[in-house]
Amino acid sequence: MKKKKMHLLQYMMPPVTHHSSATWKHPRNMTMTNAFQWNRPEIWQEIAQIAERGKLDAVFFADTEGIYSEYENSYKSAVRYASQVPCYEPSVLMAFMGAVTKHIGLTMTFSVAGYPPYILARKLATLDHLSRGRVGWNVVTAFHKNASENLGLSVEQYHLSHDQRYDRLEEYMEVCYKLWDSWEPDAIVMDAENNIFADPEKVHPINHEGKWFKCKGPLNIDRSPQGRPVILQAGQSSRGIQFAAKHAELIFTLQPDREAMKVYYNRLKEGAVKAGRDPDDVRVCFGLQVFVGETEKIARAKAALHNSLVPAEAGVTILSGHLGYDLSKHGLDELIADLKVPGIQGLGAIRMMSESVLDCKYLLEKQRKLPVRKLHSTILSFLLKQG
Repeated sequence: MKKKKMHLLQYMMPPVTHHSSATWKHPRNMTMTNAFQWNRPEIWQEIAQIAERGKLDAVFFADTEGIYSEYENSYKSAVRYASQVPCYEPSVLMAFMGAVTKHIGLTMTFSVAGYPPYILARKLATLDHLSRGRVGWNVVTAFHKNASENLGLSVEQYHLSHDQRYDRLEEYMEVCYKLWDSWEPDAIVMDAENNIFADPEKVHPINHEGKWFKCKGPLNIDRSPQGRPVILQAGQSSRGIQFAAKHAELIFTLQPDREAMKVYYNRLKEGAVKAGRDPDDVRVCFGLQVFVGETEKIARAKAALHNSLVPAEAGVTILSGHLGYDLSKHGLDELIADLKVPGIQGLGAIRMMSESVLDCKYLLEKQRKLPVRKLHSTILSFLLKQG
């Protein structure tokens, strides 16, 4: 029997706060030379080098194209607390990180709402060349209100239904695959004697005309070392899991406990079989937020210090962006069970985010008595068990 290996990724975001609103003001960061230099390449390069020395498979950037502005119908709370802002463009950071590493994977998030397929296919192919075949793409369909406004999307584009977004995504992937395959592997011959750099008979237009996209091709970049990037996905809904099972080689997910992890894992593997794939070709990585110490007591003390530095309003600001709903309409101590959210049937949006978690029994049965101030960390983070 083939021995299974654990795959580890360093999951982060390119803003000053990564996934924690406490990062920038943590005492250890503030005592660094010139404080926390998040806007200099050296810190990101060091993170990549440490992860590579630790034999991690990849570094993985989440991303957003705008500032969360749902909370109080303003971006000011997000700016005040550095709630995932400033947020740098991930492919630029990855280029810096790739320049000082040799083996670790470089995976990044791009929303298909932000780029035409040709532009993104070209960007990823370039990075795959320059990194010698280490690039991965975390495919997402979602975008929040301010991101859509920044991208100039129409009302119709912003309000696509969940299934419509995935229908559009399927065609988007089809175009990207065609573009990456538009150069045959042996198209470049470099025949100086006959003055032929590349064989034009081995470079092909794609002539794609579909419901959502039109692209002639071919890509103006030769075939990259991997041919196409490693595809990552973080689908949580049934349709998202269906897409991931069909396209992704690695799935990232946040689940609150072991039981939920098992349920998600099994659903994903079953989906891969239905898609005609070997389930072993689809790997699953669960997100964990870990506090490390020489003893459990020290680790818990670190966690307590960190949590004390997180303003509740900062977390609720981010969650308002994820839900597309202004949670400032509710007091921070108002119980989740009492929320009356128009248009999404109370906790409907949270159900959408957590559809894979035991039909949401975890949230609905165990967490209804939590106040709003605890909602963000409960849904989006791994629960630190208290014994």
